[in-house]
Amino acid sequence: MDRYNYELFISGLEHVGGDEGDLLTAARREQLDQYQSRWLMLELAPIEDIPLDSGDLYDIAGGMLARKVPKKAGTICFSQIASSARGVPRVGWEVRCPEHFLGFKIDPASNVFATLTPVNK
Repeated sequence: MDRYNYELFISGLEHVGGDEGDLLTAARREQLDQYQSRWLMLELAPIEDIPLDSGDLYDIAGGMLARKVPKKAGTICFSQIASSARGVPRVGWEVRCPEHFLGFKIDPASNVFATLTPVNK
């Protein structure tokens, strides 16, 4: 494994293709160096506040925040957490679910969203 790919690996990043002789390689190495320097100096990205009410249920997994908002019965609000270092924008959307459910879990890596819904007796 070459040094660049090793440094990507230890930083928790992935190689996105292209030849090492590619003109983008110098720019990619510069981005990686900046990313590592910010982590070493604890220069974190700007803080983004996402307000939660006391009754909200939420789950965070794989850079995704999912939350149930009591004011919107049967709605889950999803937010992709932004990352300027990795070029990921903040995106949000809502999904309709059963109006009454006890909880939920998300697994973005498997593309799974599940709700725990009580059985009506």
